[in-house]
Amino acid sequence: VSTQSTWGVPALHLLRAEMDFWTELRAHGPASDGLFFGILIELVHGSSFLLFTGIYLALDRVGAFDKYRIRQRVVQDPKLTRSTIKEIILSHVLTVPYIWLLVWPVMSWRGVSIIGPAPPLATAALQIIGSMLTEDFLFYWLHRAMHHRLIYKYVHKQHHSYKNTVSYAAEYSSAIEQSVANVIPTYSGPVLFRMHISTLLFWLFLRMWETADAHSGYVLPWSPWNACLAVQGGTARHDFHHSHNVGSFGSFFKFWDWAMGTDADFRAHQRKVVEMPDPTIRAEGPLASGTGAAGEGEKDD
Repeated sequence: VSTQSTWGVPALHLLRAEMDFWTELRAHGPASDGLFFGILIELVHGSSFLLFTGIYLALDRVGAFDKYRIRQRVVQDPKLTRSTIKEIILSHVLTVPYIWLLVWPVMSWRGVSIIGPAPPLATAALQIIGSMLTEDFLFYWLHRAMHHRLIYKYVHKQHHSYKNTVSYAAEYSSAIEQSVANVIPTYSGPVLFRMHISTLLFWLFLRMWETADAHSGYVLPWSPWNACLAVQGGTARHDFHHSHNVGSFGSFFKFWDWAMGTDADFRAHQRKVVEMPDPTIRAEGPLASGTGAAGEGEKDD
């Protein structure tokens, strides 16, 4: 059997190089697998967060895409912005030891691989879709629990300091919320499906993109997170969740909000916007028919 590819490159050599990449990378890393894993996670987490928040902040600066904003631009409270920046920096500084000491032991126990060849694209794609479904299920219920009147004030209220969403507000939350409502949903899929490190890092990249988009205040026509609002959550739903602090608890998809009736207020709001347009708010996405139980979000005081 020929080992020569149609491009004149030895196929076995390419396969060997791909197999050796993660192994070689690991060989040049720190002695601890957990520390190596934590560093990779933070490199992707931090760079993705900076990339996507930077893009949306640039759109604010340029102003040429204001027609895609859900509501008119507002000047964020400088004191709140400074507090957010400080907390985000601290959070990213602590990410490596957090992942190393608390997340990696679970990953290692489940056999998550940080060496060897990446899986076939079809396998990686199925694992990412599965992780989206897993994350959406867990995020919905944990996020909804955060709005319980006995929990909200102490855990989730910090994140709702932003009534008008902005991309960097995605990571402005308490340590308890970060651990329970963000880390658990995000990493449960990779643990469940025993993701290879290459798939896991790409999944994290997508997750950071989605959450930055959800908090951006923009419904961009080319955004994959608003491409099919018949099933996706979309930016408008999360913007409503922040501005009204009720319902719309999901992330990637709207299924659980629809099934549990916690998007009734959002759908009523969308109909109202269409019937009695508010010049500061733009209706977005197809309007769902029917009604449901009101969401149980704790109203802010």
